[in-house]
Amino acid sequence: MVAQMLTNPEQFTDHFSRASTSLALSLVYGWPPLLDSKMLETAAPGSFWVEFEYFKWMQYLPRWMCMWKRNAEASFIRNSAMFESLTADVQRKIDAGDNTPSVAGKILQDTENKMSFEAAWNSASIYSAGAETTAGQLAWFMQAMILYPEAQRLAQEEIDHVHLPYIRATVKEILRWRGVSPIGLPHRLSQDDYYEGFFIPRDTICFVNNW
Repeated sequence: MVAQMLTNPEQFTDHFSRASTSLALSLVYGWPPLLDSKMLETAAPGSFWVEFEYFKWMQYLPRWMCMWKRNAEASFIRNSAMFESLTADVQRKIDAGDNTPSVAGKILQDTENKMSFEAAWNSASIYSAGAETTAGQLAWFMQAMILYPEAQRLAQEEIDHVHLPYIRATVKEILRWRGVSPIGLPHRLSQDDYYEGFFIPRDTICFVNNW
């Protein structure tokens, strides 16, 4: 990533995306580091987002009106095939004696999960959660270092030390300043609720605003 930043700094967001996706693929599926962004396009998390039904009443709409349902079903089929292919590749490597450490490999070593649909999606959920969020946080880090050069200077002075208290504090502050998930994770209501005079029916998807 650093070498690509030096040769083509204008495309820094692409470099962040490639590096973070490559890292996630390596951790979850045991892939070697990849330098070609084109090889990552089909595996990038942004390519398999599906739409949630945020409002309970939407489930009662007739199917011909629900384009998001058709898109979600098509995306589910496409993504399942991709995730199962990635997991099957890990299983083939294990069978061939390749013991490269990976999250998917550990999941597959559980006989109950071996080559199951759940194993493929469990591995994919870890991968997708780490790739795009890392790229986004790298972009916020870049902005912070530009806006606060004095912080960049102090962090650079500490980088070769054994203990890195200032760098750790810098990373934590960036995560606080610009969190990767500002609206939190979706939650489904287990019962009807009222909030500031608004009725929220059971099974409604809600987000907590972290800010």
